[in-house]
Amino acid sequence: MSQPVLEAIGLAKRYPSGTGQLTVFEDVSFQLQKGESVALVGESGAGKSTLLHLLGALDTPSEGRILFGDLVVNEAGEKALDAYRNSAVGYVWQSYHLLPEFTALENVIMPRLIAGESREQAAPQGLKWLARVGLADRATHRSGELSGGEQQRVAVARALVGEPQLLLADEPTGNLDDRTSEELIAQLFELQRSEGLTMVIATHNISFAERCDRVYRISSAALVAA
Repeated sequence: MSQPVLEAIGLAKRYPSGTGQLTVFEDVSFQLQKGESVALVGESGAGKSTLLHLLGALDTPSEGRILFGDLVVNEAGEKALDAYRNSAVGYVWQSYHLLPEFTALENVIMPRLIAGESREQAAPQGLKWLARVGLADRATHRSGELSGGEQQRVAVARALVGEPQLLLADEPTGNLDDRTSEELIAQLFELQRSEGLTMVIATHNISFAERCDRVYRISSAALVAA
């Protein structure tokens, strides 16, 4: 088998709680192969978002290691972490996190601008990804002029504009109605397959989870195959 895109080894996350500690999960180990989709399910508060934050280097584990190729993510310096967050990983969250004063295109290209590209360099890629999510005609609209589903598609385009290897999606349909949720999930899976992305999606929707190659459940501080 080829080297995994990402590997978690013995991950634990604990928080101080009163005079003791709250263990969210511990001894979590798994591998993510290129091009596969993995779902995380479990009750609210079980630790799905926490695990995604660790994989995306938005938080650090209490124990264990996260390997991305030769990079030990949770031991890397800030320069390497910035590159990992901005280039290797794309994020889609339940809240769209669009900047209201900017247009759809400006929101999409923000990661490339942060990486040092000029607007002239970044704009063609932004327009390409807006077209891929069906919003080529909404490039100049601000977020307040877009529906919830359109805003989330802008967020998907923003997540992919850097052409990451890993896509993390945390309850991406949580703020959408059933029809719009179905459309967005179908689009996410189409993009994941066509781009060869490795995707981890946290969801309460079991029918969405079952479309993934593998499903894991977080329960009683453990990660188990569902």
